[in-house]
Amino acid sequence: MIIRRDSSGNLQAIGPFRIVKKLGRGGFGRVYEVVDERDGKHYALKLFENIYNQKRLSEQIILLKLLNDSSLFLKTFLTKRIGSVYIIVMEQCSGSNLEKAVENKGVFSEKQLLSFLKQALDALEVLHQKGYIHCDVKPENFVECQGKYFLIDFDVARKASESHIVHLHSDDDYTAPEVFSEGNFEAASDIYSLGCTLYFLLTGRHIYGIKYTDEFSEKMYKHLYWGMEAETLSHRMRYLIERMTQKDPQKRATIEEIRTLLNGSTFVLVSQNDKVACKMPRSEEMRNIQMAKNRVVYAQNVLGLLYEERKEFEIARYWYEQAAARGLSKALLNLALMHFFGKGVEQDYNKAFELFVAAAEKGHERSALYVAYMYENGLGTVKDKEEARKRYALAAYLGSKEAYNHLS
Repeated sequence: MIIRRDSSGNLQAIGPFRIVKKLGRGGFGRVYEVVDERDGKHYALKLFENIYNQKRLSEQIILLKLLNDSSLFLKTFLTKRIGSVYIIVMEQCSGSNLEKAVENKGVFSEKQLLSFLKQALDALEVLHQKGYIHCDVKPENFVECQGKYFLIDFDVARKASESHIVHLHSDDDYTAPEVFSEGNFEAASDIYSLGCTLYFLLTGRHIYGIKYTDEFSEKMYKHLYWGMEAETLSHRMRYLIERMTQKDPQKRATIEEIRTLLNGSTFVLVSQNDKVACKMPRSEEMRNIQMAKNRVVYAQNVLGLLYEERKEFEIARYWYEQAAARGLSKALLNLALMHFFGKGVEQDYNKAFELFVAAAEKGHERSALYVAYMYENGLGTVKDKEEARKRYALAAYLGSKEAYNHLS
């Protein structure tokens, strides 16, 4: 296939697929409406340029092919690499995503919501049965086509067996508490995000009063400790959303339980969390301190970053160690960097190498890059050019641009 651009460098066509218009941008690529000049049919084409994260792209393609046998998902017709560009050609949906639908047409009625919910549950059930977690359930990632609703955008979906977070790419307006506190996604995390989605569709607002302008620590705090404002919701909708957004994933409603609730008529309101009345500290530092003391792993790592910026290295190292001990790859990296550069500690290449390897084994691409560099230069390990080449290849596969360029 030949990629055609105009004199200004704007994309005009890829092989037989002529660009009609740009539809948007996903987590890792741009999406276009295209027409196949061979038969006049319209498709959605997702374009990934200068791909560095081959692992994530490869896994997404495998998942899309697995979902092709279900009518609950838009069909994938073609996946193809063209030089450094990768394209995925999919069935086009003429409707808008549900975030735009609420903005343009107003909030959902309960009848609309229940129709959506039943279809969303069916889609998530298939996805989970195939061993995957979506990790980014939100109104923007559902589209409506002639009365049917489709879950889309699997850029950050992951295997349930690999639920540890390397990078948090999901929308933190809808992210489940356990993702922040434990650093892991699970199937129940998708249910929580779907509950937050229901709240938005019914009210036009984010749950817990979350605003676009909130700092990350504010959103994290609200998901962990706050309850929702439910005055405008019916008794039934309040009960349903509270069951889906329980703070403890073990107490959260499962797909089957939600279906049972939809068929029932008796609802007993539940208490979301004993700490709902927590008053949120005003400063970012105090918010993170409170959460870190409550063993919220993301707050522990963020607190380490805050103290490292102030050059209070001993305190920074303490919080990195807390998060690293619980397996957070970013904390392992940050702790490794302190030993590698001798920040607040005696420079120790052996310790740095050990920590970089631990983070790389979890799929952290920058850590994998450092492991390659240390093999190449004999720092903290034996000098081994062949092993270094393999490690650079692994880092490139995991998404390291520097490793990709090193190998080019």
